[in-house]
Amino acid sequence: MTSSPLEANSTPRGLLLAVVGCVVAATMLLLAAGQGWLQVALPARAPLPAARETLTGQQVVDTLVPVGLLVGAAGLALIATRHIGRLVVAGIVVLAGLVVLTAVGFFLYDDGSLQAVQWAQGRVGAGESVLAERDVSTGPTVFALLGGLSCVAVGVFTLLRSASWPVMGARYQRRATSSAPDVQDRPVGADAESSRPPAATNEAGMWAALERGEDPTVDPAQAGTTEPSGATRDQRDPRP
Repeated sequence: MTSSPLEANSTPRGLLLAVVGCVVAATMLLLAAGQGWLQVALPARAPLPAARETLTGQQVVDTLVPVGLLVGAAGLALIATRHIGRLVVAGIVVLAGLVVLTAVGFFLYDDGSLQAVQWAQGRVGAGESVLAERDVSTGPTVFALLGGLSCVAVGVFTLLRSASWPVMGARYQRRATSSAPDVQDRPVGADAESSRPPAATNEAGMWAALERGEDPTVDPAQAGTTEPSGATRDQRDPRP
């Protein structure tokens, strides 16, 4: 027995790839957010001593953790949603990836100078003009860029392929539809009379028939045609 093309394409492989892709992208973003991105330092200035600190990805790009959590939840939403819902989730994942790429790209383009100035002003006072020494770590930033690209790739893949993915409850609905009786197949007329079950023969069925005022020994198909015993034709027909 061969399956239709739609049933052949409705395999969970694509859905599984999309869910795993969302989880991997979310993990990359969350890991990148916890790593050190920018090392800043201030020389000693009286009366303040020298200061040095490593700023994490979440401190310099504060969208990494929210986007990572959003993409991880989107992976679970792909399992629970249907066709239209999956398209919406895919669009959100694409936008989330673009947000990450834009934020990280601006940080690399600026070379972390904005974050370094903000950190230095918080150390010595916002009213003073300061310039902190800074050193940008390339590894975590590249890791975050890969996470953003993964979000975009998974979102586009879902937009293109989600139409043939299975949905939750589809198998149960198919079984319920196939097991439901067809009204057209039900017997009518004489066939319906002949298809009736025979009279109850067990004790429970006999008592149930007696409670309904029926004779449990009589076939229901012949109950309407049975005549009282001992009645003659003359007694039944008063005409001469």
